[in-house]
Amino acid sequence: MPLPLPPPAIGPNTHSIKRRPAVGAVPAGNGTPPGGKLCGTGWAPAGHRPRCQAARPARTKVATALATLSWPAPGTTPGGSAIVRIPGWAPRSQRSPEANDRRTPSYWEVDLMRFGNHGPVLLLRHERHSRRLSPWPAELRLSVVFDNGTEFARHYRLHPPGILTYFCDVRSPGQKGGVENSIGRRRRFLPRWTDLKQLRASELTAVLQAYNNTPRRCWLPARQSIRRCVALEM
Repeated sequence: MPLPLPPPAIGPNTHSIKRRPAVGAVPAGNGTPPGGKLCGTGWAPAGHRPRCQAARPARTKVATALATLSWPAPGTTPGGSAIVRIPGWAPRSQRSPEANDRRTPSYWEVDLMRFGNHGPVLLLRHERHSRRLSPWPAELRLSVVFDNGTEFARHYRLHPPGILTYFCDVRSPGQKGGVENSIGRRRRFLPRWTDLKQLRASELTAVLQAYNNTPRRCWLPARQSIRRCVALEM
């Protein structure tokens, strides 16, 4: 039968222990040796606090602080949504159901194509039926969808000509996926580091024509499709 292990020897400094028993070992005497205590991994000197126990009060303080915070409503802080600064904001869900299946022309999506030098930007107008980027024909103007950027806060100026304006839900720019896709396709020719001031108008026109003349599997090429839509409206 093996002899029991002696209790740990405590030196003059109560924080220095020559040897600790193995995990789960039981001391020879009753109670805790002078200046020590029992923790989850054996005997420890006085004042020692296991790492797991030392982290618990910190987590408790953080949880208590988070529970007592009063979070601001969306849009009330500079980092929140900007819809509170857009007068006449209307959600995209109020748009005519005809705009959802792309079979009816005259429904548009608009966004800005930005570049890294914080200089000029491109305003892209995407017609959902033809997938074309173009000026707005007078015969094909029913409604347009924007994102929630404050650059579109004066959307109400489009109301007198009879154009209805709507906006995507908060943090949901994918709801105008047509124009988002067109921006991604044009990035192949106009990367983010492009300086528009160094480009001629003919070069921008060539990029636009390359996009509009790309055949689509779903419909006719964009130029033929837009001509057909105008013909139907007339």
